[in-house]
Amino acid sequence: MKLGISSAGVTNRYGIEEGFKLIKQSGFDSVDISLTGYSKEADTVYNVSEDEFLSYFSNIKKICDDLELEISQTHGRLTTCVPEKDLCEAIKINSELDLKASGILNAPVCVFHGVKLKQWEGVCLEEDFLLAKNKEFFEDYLTPLCEKYKVKFALETHGCSKISTGSVLDYVGDARNLRKSFDLIDSKWKSFCFDSGHTNEAIYYGGPGMYESIKALGESIEVLHLHDNQGFYDSHLMPLNGAFGAIDWAVVFDALNEVGYKGAYNWELGLGCFGNYLDQALPYIHGYLRNFINNKGRI
Repeated sequence: MKLGISSAGVTNRYGIEEGFKLIKQSGFDSVDISLTGYSKEADTVYNVSEDEFLSYFSNIKKICDDLELEISQTHGRLTTCVPEKDLCEAIKINSELDLKASGILNAPVCVFHGVKLKQWEGVCLEEDFLLAKNKEFFEDYLTPLCEKYKVKFALETHGCSKISTGSVLDYVGDARNLRKSFDLIDSKWKSFCFDSGHTNEAIYYGGPGMYESIKALGESIEVLHLHDNQGFYDSHLMPLNGAFGAIDWAVVFDALNEVGYKGAYNWELGLGCFGNYLDQALPYIHGYLRNFINNKGRI
């Protein structure tokens, strides 16, 4: 099994070159590169010339290639389908840049969040309306760009959504609804990102269990965001089998095996707690996770 890690927590602290070097030296096989901090509206590489944009991401690709560190996926926009026209246009521009950067990085998949209840409260929360909005963004807008940059999009599993009445199960937090939304999108560039933490939140708010959720998404799962929590908060914990989190990891690994998952086992962990000791902690984290996935969560 390939063992991956979301790189932002490391590269934000140590810089791009030293961060990726540390990830490789710690033993990881692959990385998930987050693009969520870049924006056309801010002073980032999304707001520079074409040559500078190409140079920036080509440099990251070269660093990873030289280290023999696979870029298994990228993470694009956290918000996609919204009612505000100006914001929607900005999201579309940044989404294209997410795919463009992913293409330069030669990442096979870029992860996006889909329609969320909290964006549409006060407009319309009817099922057909939400499904149509998701289809409009991912089929009509994103799919031609995926074809252009040769990168798949991955719809990420959701959990809860905060609306005026409190936290509730998001419509696509139920994996069966996410599957329904996915099936309506006519695109050869579509896939799923199974996020264990979001799915555990969904269970807490009444969604289907881990096994049922993974089986609903099936062989279309191409990338993973693995992390633990206690169900009510997306805390991105290490998988410690009940010590702090609540996920039954043996069920997760068995279900992924049943649907034929063959990609990297990518962990999306909150690493800020290690502070300036992260360079010392990362080799231990790698060793622990390597043993954990080799034993399929049974330790």
